[in-house]
Amino acid sequence: MISCDDLYQIYDRACFEQYNNSFCVKEKTKTASLKNVEFISPTGIFCCDKLLKDSKDIYNGGQDDILNFRHNCDGFVITEHNQQLYLIWIELKSSFNETTKSFGQIAYSYLKIKHHLMSFSSFTGNTEEYNEFAIVVSNSPNAQKFHQMSNEDVADRRFTIGVSHDKQATVNKYQRELRDDGRTVLRGADFGYDKLRNIQKTLVFEHLPLVHVVIDGNQGSVNLGEIIDHLQSSSKKRDML
Repeated sequence: MISCDDLYQIYDRACFEQYNNSFCVKEKTKTASLKNVEFISPTGIFCCDKLLKDSKDIYNGGQDDILNFRHNCDGFVITEHNQQLYLIWIELKSSFNETTKSFGQIAYSYLKIKHHLMSFSSFTGNTEEYNEFAIVVSNSPNAQKFHQMSNEDVADRRFTIGVSHDKQATVNKYQRELRDDGRTVLRGADFGYDKLRNIQKTLVFEHLPLVHVVIDGNQGSVNLGEIIDHLQSSSKKRDML
């Protein structure tokens, strides 16, 4: 497993934290209502958004927001649970409406994080070695509005990034599944990954499970072990992990 000592050889120490018991993801946007989430986990490496934000301008901004690698998520963690390794992308959103924005942020942060880690021989990036998924944390959905959504309803485009207009039905599907099941599975092709040429396969995903966690108020906590256990039990039926 890659270590902080490996990463500190190249990167600013402020980008990575070797944590014990828990780590915090903070939303710095002044207008955000969800400000701070503590993630409970025995040990691991947490990468805050500094690594992605500081390198944002070197990436392609895409066309019509597709393959726009300037979008970033709020953090990333490498951890171990029940003797299995996990790579987890994390995004905080104040409202459930805004979870649609997280889809593109997570999708494009995936490649960038994997690209950074693949510089080290201690990280193979092999999905047979690491289980991968993403988490979006937000306040509760507006029950009346979202339980009336039909297949034809359109999620608010103001909160949708990284997906073309002709994929809007896919965005609706992702959001409905988050609302109804608390999880969905992002498809790399929906974010243009199938159009990338000569890219190492370990840097892109075909399918990435995404879990929705509800926290009402401006702060709260999430137990990563409980989420992983739930996904593992669900995977027997739905192949989530």
